Amino acid sequence: ATGTIGYADASKVPATLGTVAVGSNGAYVPVSAKAAAAALDAATLGSEADETRLLYQPSHDAAGAYPIVLVSYLAARLRYDDARIAAVVKAYLRFAASTRGQDASTKATGCAPITRQMREKINAAIDKIAA
Repeated sequence: ATGTIGYADASKVPATLGTVAVGSNGAYVPVSAKAAAAALDAATLGSEADETRLLYQPSHDAAGAYPIVLVSYLAARLRYDDARIAAVVKAYLRFAASTRGQDASTKATGCAPITRQMREKINAAIDKIAA
């Protein structure tokens, strides 16, 4: 409706709907995959996070970061009774975090891909999964 403000996931915004640059720390940042990734790269770990639970608080004021982002997570157990299941889970998680997996996700959903730095943190957590 004319004169209203609403929210739509950036990956679903049609060309006929405009977007805005959101202000934070004196700068206005337009929405983009790169700006969303910058918010996550500058994120701090939440209070319940550790080296295997990567629970992030995205940065709202880092340079170049879009201050309004939604983070999606994958969850897995650290220990499996069956080594084959552990191997399949690890392979799935590695694919999801890989550049190939991120490219597929971006094409299918329009979400912003993770950066190399985030991928390294995720792979370190995946390495801890065992049977």
